[in-house]
Amino acid sequence: FFTIFSPTSLFAATEQFLETRFSTIRYAEENELSNFLWRISGKRLSLAANAAFLKKRIDELVERVEAVLGIYPDSFHFDIYLEPEYHGGDIAFYSSHHRSITVAVDRVTDGVLAHEIAHAVINAYFKIPPPQKVQEILAQYVDRHLWGE
Repeated sequence: FFTIFSPTSLFAATEQFLETRFSTIRYAEENELSNFLWRISGKRLSLAANAAFLKKRIDELVERVEAVLGIYPDSFHFDIYLEPEYHGGDIAFYSSHHRSITVAVDRVTDGVLAHEIAHAVINAYFKIPPPQKVQEILAQYVDRHLWGE
């Protein structure tokens, strides 16, 4: 499902968005934000509190990924597209063409999201990004060291 449609075409009619320091979260329904926050933090908050906590959580994940990799791209920004349900294939993926991460809200975890953020950081940092295999090794390094040290 994720590989067939471009993220920009999926949300055109009903898109809402939430800006963080590093990302724009794009979604169709408010409950997607709540479910996304639950999956990446284990917290359920009131609708009003969701947005502020979610922004903080995403930016903390980005900062942690940058610290683990030791790379800090200038003017770094990417989109996160929330898909409410998993339809097979990847739970999340990074599109270098769109500079976006698309996630299945009902399956994503903070580790899965951090792995995809690593791809975004790598692609933003290097003028010519490393080969896909090298990127995957670096993203897996983030997986292992995300909350260590």
